[in-house]
Amino acid sequence: MIIRPAQAAEFARVADLHLASRAHTYSAMLPPGAFDGVDPVAHRARLRERLAAEAETHLLSVALDGPEIVGFTYVGPADEPLARELHQIHVAPSRKGTGVGKALMRAALDGFRSGGAERAYLWVIEGNDRAITFYERGGWTPEGTVREQPMGNAPTRQLRYEIDLRRG
Repeated sequence: MIIRPAQAAEFARVADLHLASRAHTYSAMLPPGAFDGVDPVAHRARLRERLAAEAETHLLSVALDGPEIVGFTYVGPADEPLARELHQIHVAPSRKGTGVGKALMRAALDGFRSGGAERAYLWVIEGNDRAITFYERGGWTPEGTVREQPMGNAPTRQLRYEIDLRRG
């Protein structure tokens, strides 16, 4: 498996993996129909627009197994100095539990550290126990901030997690 920055020709495949991962991951915790009306073509276009708008400050990385994209991360600055945010980490449903997520997380954190960041943050949906366990095993801890934000057309309660990057 190789982890590297995504290329523009891969953006559509990343968008498709994102939709598949969200549907698989959140189907048990969000109401039926939460993602109804999501047009894959429009989703690809929104991703391409976001990546173009944030190209100077954010990084989309992909995990490749041969030519297949099996996961990705999207990272960028946080709201405070010397901090970064893990905006997204997704793994293909067929690859969950195989080490792809751990490798992506390690690469993201290494990138944060090499860029001089001292802290990192991420948001996780309350009740997403699999993700919470994954993050906590990796050294992330809840920092106490909660936000309400939609996922698809469903409201969610999200918890902010942090990690001190100076602790290896």
